[in-house]
Amino acid sequence: MKREDLIGILISISLDPRSTCQSASNYNGLGPIDIVIRTSFMQGLQGKAKKWASIGHQMEPKLANKLLEHSADRRTMAAGLKIKQLYRVGLVQKISQPCVKCSLDFFGMAEIDGDICGFAVEVKARVTGNTSQCSRELAQELGLDDEDNLYIQVSFDSPDLKSYIEKQSEAIQILHHAYTFNIKHILLLVGNMMDIISGVLVRFNDEILSAYGSCMKNIKESALNWAYDSSVPFPRTEIIEAVKNHPYAVDAGTVLTSFELWKALTKEENYQIHHVIAFSLYKPDSGIELKEDRMF
Repeated sequence: MKREDLIGILISISLDPRSTCQSASNYNGLGPIDIVIRTSFMQGLQGKAKKWASIGHQMEPKLANKLLEHSADRRTMAAGLKIKQLYRVGLVQKISQPCVKCSLDFFGMAEIDGDICGFAVEVKARVTGNTSQCSRELAQELGLDDEDNLYIQVSFDSPDLKSYIEKQSEAIQILHHAYTFNIKHILLLVGNMMDIISGVLVRFNDEILSAYGSCMKNIKESALNWAYDSSVPFPRTEIIEAVKNHPYAVDAGTVLTSFELWKALTKEENYQIHHVIAFSLYKPDSGIELKEDRMF
């Protein structure tokens, strides 16, 4: 896909509240309220999937520490990256667009191509033999198969991007992170239980981020205004009807109660998003040790 095509698609995305999304095959003709309900109340992981997810989360700080070791050894310089610090952060809300939120694995400060700037790390832990092997084979195909050659920098609008990222959802995820934090670089770090497999530093430009912002604005105005603007009528009837067709165990009472709780928690006087309650700090110059700081 060409850059101008991607930008055009992002800018044009909109959900007409008066109609169903017939043009979006993934939604199978669902309306905006149906989509909101289905994406807000998802089926929980079960069995092995739940186990693998838990292991993946446990691997994140280990891979982050390994990343800092590589940075200290200048291995990340192949991507023009020299890390200063990494922080673990919680849920983050974009100040200029409260409807835009994300939770990433690590936020950091680094020297990238000679400039000091903020960047983010999204860790993808391949915890099974099959997923680890697939990622390793991809890295080998791309020439990232040597312990001193695991990192590369690529532009988000480059036609080569799809060669470096295994899943389309991961590409959209890091774009969302970049827009939420208003940063230009995201490191997609792939690893297994033993070591880092590859690190792709994706570079975003203002044009792509602006187009994605227009996409977020269109979705909010088309499907979520009622959640953020008290002057817009609350679609109680539409929500009740949408819940009837929900594939997982959820009822209208759960949805309505959850919404009221969400409103209470996200009031400006209650939503302490501008305070850091607790974060974990990884510093290359301190022996790669995990340090807990608490600020109130």
